[in-house]
Amino acid sequence: MKNKIIDIYSRMTLVAKITFVVWFLFSLTALVTYTIPQWLIVCAVGVFIFVVPVQIISLKIKKRKQKSFLVEDYRDIKIKSPETETETETETETETETETETETETEKIVSYAEIKSNKINIEKIKMDLERANLLYEIVQTTDDKELFFLSLNEICQILYSLITYEDCVDFKTPPSEQLKSLNLKRNNLINALEERIRISNINLDEYAKECNNYVRFKDKSDFDIMNGHDFEYFCADLLTKNGFSSVEVTQGSGDHGIDILAEKDGITYAIQCKCHSKDIGNPAVQQAHTGKSIYKKDIAVVLTNRDFTTQAKEEAEMLGVKLWNREKLLSLINTTNN
Repeated sequence: MKNKIIDIYSRMTLVAKITFVVWFLFSLTALVTYTIPQWLIVCAVGVFIFVVPVQIISLKIKKRKQKSFLVEDYRDIKIKSPETETETETETETETETETETETETEKIVSYAEIKSNKINIEKIKMDLERANLLYEIVQTTDDKELFFLSLNEICQILYSLITYEDCVDFKTPPSEQLKSLNLKRNNLINALEERIRISNINLDEYAKECNNYVRFKDKSDFDIMNGHDFEYFCADLLTKNGFSSVEVTQGSGDHGIDILAEKDGITYAIQCKCHSKDIGNPAVQQAHTGKSIYKKDIAVVLTNRDFTTQAKEEAEMLGVKLWNREKLLSLINTTNN
């Protein structure tokens, strides 16, 4: 638990850390009037009201700053116009000097005329910068080390090749400046890559754990000791093996009381799963009925390892909600075993 708290704190932005410390110190004054449990509640409320929003906002600002790099350049670049030299000539200048200056000015105009006549392909430069933008998005999001460094090196090559055009092309930010900025950000980009890899590995470990739990509960007699999450996936697997299609387990939060969406014989189902030690009451029936309307499904179902109370059965009959009790669950299991 202690290590987890330290890990969470280390991943907070500097602004969020400062906000947290300030709030914690301020909340210490509440110890005078509150008990320890009350004080802990006050601290938790303050974290959600102050620290969490600050963390979210600062992360968005940080992300926006990172994405601003390179993005502005490739759309509006254009070839520079030749500089007009307005040197005032004194009456004492000789005719030779005047002729030399005129020739120099003529050479400049011819040079820019050559640039405009395809000596420099402005569209090609724009395409190169657009390519650099796409590669930079990969650098910011990938958790593949090889792809990261290949993309980063190609960006450097593109910018380096464009430096030669700085005198002739009007870049919003010169490629040399962008290359310098990229080199300064290199370590931060690598650190961000390592963090993405670490998070990706954690997610893989959690997925493997879920798979192990599922295998552990393959013995159908174990469903009574499952937690709600495992029971949902257990039921989804049963439905699939019983001829249901498009079986989908909804997200845990904001699921509107519906745990599984499924379809069979052209009829769509919104199913709430309840793995309890007591019979299920009418609140579950009401939630399933409401969830069916939100997900726009044909039939609402409450599926449980137990039975239903009398009130739940009456409510279900009135609302048209199907009740699948332990007997129905066992019949689904027996069908898969046959």
